[in-house]
Amino acid sequence: MKDVKMKTPAGSELIIPGVLNVFQLHYWRFRLCELTFSQLFGLLNIDQVNCLYSIWELNEEKCTSLDSSLPSSERLVTARPFSVKAKRFIKVTVNCRSAFNEMAIELRKNTGKQIYILSGYRTPAHQGMLFLKEVYLQNFNINQAKRLVKLPGESEHNSMEYLAIDVGQHHRTELDSDVKKWLSMEAKRFGFVNSYPENNKVGMEHESWHWRYSDELYKQNRLARL
Repeated sequence: MKDVKMKTPAGSELIIPGVLNVFQLHYWRFRLCELTFSQLFGLLNIDQVNCLYSIWELNEEKCTSLDSSLPSSERLVTARPFSVKAKRFIKVTVNCRSAFNEMAIELRKNTGKQIYILSGYRTPAHQGMLFLKEVYLQNFNINQAKRLVKLPGESEHNSMEYLAIDVGQHHRTELDSDVKKWLSMEAKRFGFVNSYPENNKVGMEHESWHWRYSDELYKQNRLARL
C-alpha cells in the first residue's frame, strides 16, 4: 500500500525553516541535555509555537509536564572515555556508561575495532528539534519523518529507565560488517538490545547503531560475561 503523505499545518513550510534557523543561531546558549520547551519557546513567536504543538502532537500542558519530569543533572554523567571529543557533552546514566565501556573494550579485543557513543540522553525538547529537522529534510512529509525520528517524549533517548544510545565508529553512525556482527551476537551480554532491527514491528527504519540499555538485562547476563 502506498504511503500517504501526512501534511504539515498550513504555513509550516515557511515557519519550520524559520524555527530551525532561530535554533541554529541560539542553541549554543543551552546545554542540549538540559534543553526545555520553555527555553525553546522563549525564542519563538506564538505562530511558531502553535505550529510546533501541531507537528509534535503536543500542547502547552503536555510540554510543561515533560519539562517538569526531566532528570536531575546528578543522574547523568558524561559519556567518557569512549565518546569522541566533539561530542563531549553527551550524557548517559552511570550504569549505561559502565556497561558500554565494558562492551567497547571487549569488542576491540575481538575485532580490533573501536566504537563510540555518538548520542545518549536527549530532553524531549531536543528530540522535538531533531524531529522538526527531519520533517524539513523529508520535504514536510510527517509520516516519513516518523519512520526515521521519534516524536518528543516517545524516543528511548528521552528515557532514563531504558536509555538508548547511538554508537558509531569515528564521527559517523555507520558500522562496518565486523562490528555489526559482533554487536548482534554479544551486545545482549552487556545489557544492550538493538531497538530497530530490520523489518521491526514498530515501522521504524532499521538502525544498526541504536541500542537500548537495560539494567535488568545487564544483571541477567552476569554469568555470560565471566
